[in-house]
Amino acid sequence: MEDNSVAIENITIITNAENMSNDNDRLIIDDNVLIGFKNDILNEFNRGNNEMKKIDNQHYEIFNKFLIKEKVVSPCLEKENNLIQCLSTNRDHFLNCSDILKEFTVCQEKFVREFNINRK
Repeated sequence: MEDNSVAIENITIITNAENMSNDNDRLIIDDNVLIGFKNDILNEFNRGNNEMKKIDNQHYEIFNKFLIKEKVVSPCLEKENNLIQCLSTNRDHFLNCSDILKEFTVCQEKFVREFNINRK
């Protein structure tokens, strides 16, 4: 934790600033106190901002480690479409599509296996 005594001291000085009595009561605050307070707040903001950037960069690196870099299209799309077509035309007799399902399953398993090997 940083020492916030300068900022606290500046707030105390500001709240204890002397009042002048004239036509318009005005609060007189030393410019150096305001500049110091402004710098303290700005430094704290920048420190937090830099910390957030560091966390964002770490998150980005972790995310990209697991991100698939290129679009991969399954070579089994035609078999999948054939299976969908068969199932939609044979709603009551879906077992008629078992051969097409088997072809699709074998194709997809092979694709996933090769994809995982190539990713390593």
